[in-house]
Amino acid sequence: MPDPAPAQRIRNLCDQISDLVEASLPTAGVQRLSDAPGAATEPRLPMHHDTVEARDHLKQILTSWALLIVEEKRVRYDGRDETTAVAAWIYQNADWMATHPAFDDFITEVEEAVYDLSRIVNRGVSSRKFCGWDNGRPVFANGNELAAGDAAGQTLRNGRAALAITVLDVDLPAKDCAEALKLHGHDITAKQILKLHEVDERRRTGGTLGPHEGLSPVRRDGARNTPVFRVSEVLARLTRQQAS
Repeated sequence: MPDPAPAQRIRNLCDQISDLVEASLPTAGVQRLSDAPGAATEPRLPMHHDTVEARDHLKQILTSWALLIVEEKRVRYDGRDETTAVAAWIYQNADWMATHPAFDDFITEVEEAVYDLSRIVNRGVSSRKFCGWDNGRPVFANGNELAAGDAAGQTLRNGRAALAITVLDVDLPAKDCAEALKLHGHDITAKQILKLHEVDERRRTGGTLGPHEGLSPVRRDGARNTPVFRVSEVLARLTRQQAS
């Protein structure tokens, strides 16, 4: 099946965002039949901080593109300051955005943000299960707060340290490389990794970089020829850039 037209791709993304944001909301308490009429239901469970961060990131991405439309199309944003409202407004401007030179960047950035939130929403129920409170902080099963107490926190830190070492020898697409590098304190996006590769490729073509220097994919996968990078090589490239 051929890809939908550019404007329809934008509309499909916006529809997906609306459903995804709704799905990311924690379940509210349910009023029991035995409760007295008018009795209040239990409050909603607290939203896991991973979900909060992913939702905020998606909203920031959408807002930045909405501001571009406002500035360049010279229109007024008249929606609410909410993720779904911004997505709905971009939906209405899909035909204009589809002809913009930055259309591909828009699709890439929004799809990455949608993927990040979708992965959290769709992961195992146990990883998002609210267990209770500990010193004012929510505790989740298999989340970042595995249990109350210093021993559990130390176990989690040790596990992360071991994972940070193990992941260096793994080959991943740029999107997953960016996630892996967070274990090493680098806040980088897939787009920035691909840009580093693009810069090094130009330098190799121009003769200012050797054939085995700089960042290169270890292979390409799938119908889209997606580049796959060794995590340690991306880390080394980032380290050299920051040192220069």
